[in-house]
Amino acid sequence: DEHDPSVVAAREALEAIGCRPRFDVSNGGLDANWMAANGIPTVTLGCGQNDIHTTDEWLDLKTYDAACAVARRLATCN
Repeated sequence: DEHDPSVVAAREALEAIGCRPRFDVSNGGLDANWMAANGIPTVTLGCGQNDIHTTDEWLDLKTYDAACAVARRLATCN
């Protein structure tokens, strides 16, 4: 739900640092899957991972830095 307070907070944090949020479903081994399945509003944020869980896995540092900025904003409500 794009109007859920957790989604709004994440969207605002992304927009505050100049990022355009994407609303995608991402399957994987996250605790968020269990929470969402049990009706708990859930937001996950990517942090620049590519080719995940392969021998070619790598991290985009620019995206990682942006994800850290978003996490700081969410953690401090700023």
